[in-house]
Amino acid sequence: MVAPPPGTVLDPQRFDPEPPIPREPPQGLGDSKQAVSWLVSAIHAHERLRDRSFYDTGHLIGRLLELRESVGAKDIKDLCSKVDLGLSHMTANKYLQVARTFDRETAVPMGIEKSYALVLYAKAIGRAGQAAAILSSDEPIRGGERNLRAKAASASKIYDAVKTLKDARKASLVPAETRAAEEKATIDTGALLRTLGIKRAHTELVRRGGAPTIAVYIPLDVATGLEAAIPRALAKYGAKLARTRPELFEPLRAAGWKVARARQPAS
Repeated sequence: MVAPPPGTVLDPQRFDPEPPIPREPPQGLGDSKQAVSWLVSAIHAHERLRDRSFYDTGHLIGRLLELRESVGAKDIKDLCSKVDLGLSHMTANKYLQVARTFDRETAVPMGIEKSYALVLYAKAIGRAGQAAAILSSDEPIRGGERNLRAKAASASKIYDAVKTLKDARKASLVPAETRAAEEKATIDTGALLRTLGIKRAHTELVRRGGAPTIAVYIPLDVATGLEAAIPRALAKYGAKLARTRPELFEPLRAAGWKVARARQPAS
């Protein structure tokens, strides 16, 4: 392509060619089944086009980032706020990191999600920028399922491993005494729920944004019966709650809940 004269304003439409994929089935197809088959094939052709474009988009973003000072941008986030790329800065960075890490022949067949998952995994194990080497050596995926290796691992499995590694790192920063207290609270919460009649309730300590949270898992058949289980639990343990934690029982009392008095022994 011949470079335009300096100062020439390029027409964006020149860089937006229609892909050579027809929009309408050819005339003369035998029946509707043939038309359906043609349309499905065309849709898959567009899917393959999208699957190839992410890498080239990332490459172009990298070249654009080299010129960031000309638009007064300091990083990818700032660049996306000053230049309309039609992408969020997170998506733009995702494409950029993949294009910087892998060659096109490796990334395109693998797909954007697995490519990016390996980029994040390499960073999670302290080897940022080495995702291509991890893939090439077919290394075991730390934090993943047993015998999970880089080449066979799906994107979702690698993302799960990254989450496991991050959670373990966060947990290692929590003092042992605090961890023990959190784990005890988790176990006690599960026991209390089961005591209250919420059968097969399972609790698990998770960290969201670094904060400890107790996740409660209840089978669907149990969840659908909670409306009946809760009144039974209150009827059974309401008297004890009113005696030991009156401040907790007071809202129930105000709502009209009454605790049956224990019968007095006959004189």
